[in-house]
Amino acid sequence: MKKPLIASQILLSLLIIVLISSCTKSTKYAVVGTVKEVQLKEKTVIVRHDSIPGLMMAMTMPFKVLDNKEIQDLSPGDSVHFDFVWQEDPHYAEHFIIVGKGKTLEEDAFWEEEDYQKDLGAKIDDGTFLDEEGKDIRLSDSDGKFRIISFIFSRCPMPNMCPAVVFKNQYLASAFKDNDQVELMMISFDYVYDSPKVLIEKYGPATSGFSNWHVWSSQDHSADMMWLAKQIGFEFWGVEQNQIGHNLRSIILDPDRRWLKTYVGDQWKGKEIKEDLNQMMKIY
Repeated sequence: MKKPLIASQILLSLLIIVLISSCTKSTKYAVVGTVKEVQLKEKTVIVRHDSIPGLMMAMTMPFKVLDNKEIQDLSPGDSVHFDFVWQEDPHYAEHFIIVGKGKTLEEDAFWEEEDYQKDLGAKIDDGTFLDEEGKDIRLSDSDGKFRIISFIFSRCPMPNMCPAVVFKNQYLASAFKDNDQVELMMISFDYVYDSPKVLIEKYGPATSGFSNWHVWSSQDHSADMMWLAKQIGFEFWGVEQNQIGHNLRSIILDPDRRWLKTYVGDQWKGKEIKEDLNQMMKIY
């Protein structure tokens, strides 16, 4: 009687090993690009890279490394070759080789005028975008409610960037689904590609179950997108060159459209905004 039991245990162990192996499977991609910024403290290098066949379009984005020795000799403008290890967690870059000096992407002078950015507590100017049906919608249409606004683009491939923002918004939409004083807007800054149709096909399965969660397009409204971004310090570039780069920024606006708080980068949690907003609503 013991032999069948032992055989079953061995079979189960082998199955577990196979499952673990499949879950941890990684793929290595060769990347060519130009260094834009080195952030040793964050173990990150921002690279303007060429398209990575089978993975993503050309864009400017941060790459994490496991060891700062990988990037400590890099400088902005360096032309580099490296490997990008793609797996569930973590995904990282390694084996950097400096092959020459390149030119970093020139930033539009529009983003260099820091005077445009408003202070926390200031009222954000109105702006017009396109809703899921392709109709004009204004920020002021939701005045009288608290708003959580995030910025995305549909072709963003990095799990810790736009996809993570969407996941956090889903958590918040669920958390505030019974509160008619809170709305969530995800606005795409890719005014070339992200039409309302593209966005609803991409995000509709997630947002359709919530009346308080919306995804807006900036197509035909690029000036409004740029102006909103400038007011709150959200930066994006390379849309028309199909060389997209951006930072991560989500904000809370009060019922009068005043800018209450900003969440920068990819480290904030949905629970953090939930708790902050609940506290804010108590004093209004």
